[in-house]
Amino acid sequence: RNMEKRKRKSFTELQERLKEKEGLVQSKDKAMEEEKRKCKELEEKLVKAEKKVEDLRETQERDVQEHSTELWRQKKTFLELASSQRQLEAELSRANKQIEAKRHDLEELSLEIIKMRKDLEQKDRILAVMLKKSKLDITEIQTLVKEVNTKQEEDEVKKWRSNSKSRRSLKSMFAFEATSKPKTNSVGSITHIEHLELHKDPDVVPEILDSYSIGDVNELRVDGNAKKRENLSFGEEDVCIRVIGKREEIEHMKLKDA
Repeated sequence: RNMEKRKRKSFTELQERLKEKEGLVQSKDKAMEEEKRKCKELEEKLVKAEKKVEDLRETQERDVQEHSTELWRQKKTFLELASSQRQLEAELSRANKQIEAKRHDLEELSLEIIKMRKDLEQKDRILAVMLKKSKLDITEIQTLVKEVNTKQEEDEVKKWRSNSKSRRSLKSMFAFEATSKPKTNSVGSITHIEHLELHKDPDVVPEILDSYSIGDVNELRVDGNAKKRENLSFGEEDVCIRVIGKREEIEHMKLKDA
């Protein structure tokens, strides 16, 4: 009985120990499962962390690449700006030189304009003097023409007075020639008397024309007009000679003033 009691007691103790060990095993299993779960979570976190690190690395590389590209672009822009600045400085230098040259040309042009203005003023004064002189010369020429016309009229009056005494005798002479001589001689006589009488005294014309035929009168008019032109040409010739002489004198004075 004691042995059975001991055995039962030992068996009970063993069962208790076994239960304790089973509890320990279960607790260890739970701990291991917890560790596994933690390891799994850690692995997942590690994967996420690695992924984040990879993403960060890629982002960093991309940022570095973009930064490098931006730096290269800025460097290129800076080089272009430096080149443009050098070109602008060169163009500015050329523009300054051109401005100086233009300023020099403008000064020379201003001097030329001043000189031309002085020359024009001098020429204007000379031209004013020449115009004044030409007006005086024209007035003198007109005066000379009037004097010539007056002298011609005086000569005509003198001739008319000298021939007035022989009018009646000439009338009878031409009446006799009209009845005794051919028509051609009559026309010649008419022309001669018209040269002396018709041009001088128009009042004598009716008395003379009474003794001639209509044809003689027509020939008398034609020939008389020619004689009048001839008499006028003699007076005008002297005027033309004097006017031409004055013009030559004026031209000579203009050339001398120039």
